[in-house]
Amino acid sequence: MKFQYEKRVTFEDVDLNYQLRIDVLAGLLQQVAALHSQNLGWGEEEVKALGMTWVLNTLKIEIISNPVKEDQLTIFTWSRKVEGFKGLREFRVYRNNELLISASSVWLTIDFNKRKIARGPDSLMNAYPEVSEKAVDLTADQVKLQLPGDFKFQCTISIRHSDIDINQHINSAAYFDYLDTALFRFFKKTKIQKEVTMQFKKEIPPETEEIVVNLVPNQLDNAYYFKISSHQIAHAIGYCKISDQS
Repeated sequence: MKFQYEKRVTFEDVDLNYQLRIDVLAGLLQQVAALHSQNLGWGEEEVKALGMTWVLNTLKIEIISNPVKEDQLTIFTWSRKVEGFKGLREFRVYRNNELLISASSVWLTIDFNKRKIARGPDSLMNAYPEVSEKAVDLTADQVKLQLPGDFKFQCTISIRHSDIDINQHINSAAYFDYLDTALFRFFKKTKIQKEVTMQFKKEIPPETEEIVVNLVPNQLDNAYYFKISSHQIAHAIGYCKISDQS
């Protein structure tokens, strides 16, 4: 069963070029996933009553065409598979009937109090009707990231209080904002991301004051590997492809 959600792109959703920001997109995909779960009877409060929560482990986004201000978007999401403590979820974003964005993700169930991966009860794990269709060719669960050891660029970014979510850690959408900020400082201008894969390694504690973003280019396909860390601890790693256009 696919879940559908409508969204109009507003002024606060866009960058200086009136295009949908990557962190807003990541947050929107999270929101639609949560709404789908809620629609199936497993909203945030119901899951927390079990002492559990879903956390995003990997998100891969492929952007064909960036949404812009005033676009009316239709977002579809569906559960591709739930197995053990892992859920695989796909997304597609349309403007009218034009496919703009495809995305794939991996989610994990976590014991909220112990902050450890744990399988949820069958009542939760069996609640998501599966649709085997893939949104992208290489799905998030198939991604294997190997970072080069020598990063060429580094910048430090302050964490804002508003980055902390109800799970008492830095929300995963904020990581995409950190990456976008690092790319802006590297290029000295706004760059359009056409593909981003981010894998979350270890949560950023809410008391953290700043993080470091490292970048290294892959000149073969106009892409960059990145790492987001603090105190020598990697919180997220990934790979992004940049458009030739600004």
